Amino acid sequence: AGAAIFDQTTTTRQRHFRVPGGQTDNRAKLFSILVALTLAPSRLPLTIVSTSEYALRSIVSWGPKNASAGWKCDHGDILHQIQRALQHRPAAVHFIFLKSNSVNDDATLL
Repeated sequence: AGAAIFDQTTTTRQRHFRVPGGQTDNRAKLFSILVALTLAPSRLPLTIVSTSEYALRSIVSWGPKNASAGWKCDHGDILHQIQRALQHRPAAVHFIFLKSNSVNDDATLL
């Protein structure tokens, strides 16, 4: 599976990546979020917009439960890395769910 990030402020930060490990759509979307967290300047606020309700819920809603269980969940390796990236960012991160349609289907935006 592949993952991509898009920075609406510049075309120089658009990137595409091969997703490590299992090849699923959910894993690719989580990996895109991890890459965005890693590449975005950590001192600036970051808004992550995603069409993946699963990815956003995995991070925001189910994260504490999965952390207390030692990340023994689907894609726990990536979710653990996302948690660490969030903990080390001094600036705020906001997550927005974008309902998918034929125009933006399967797009994860930075």
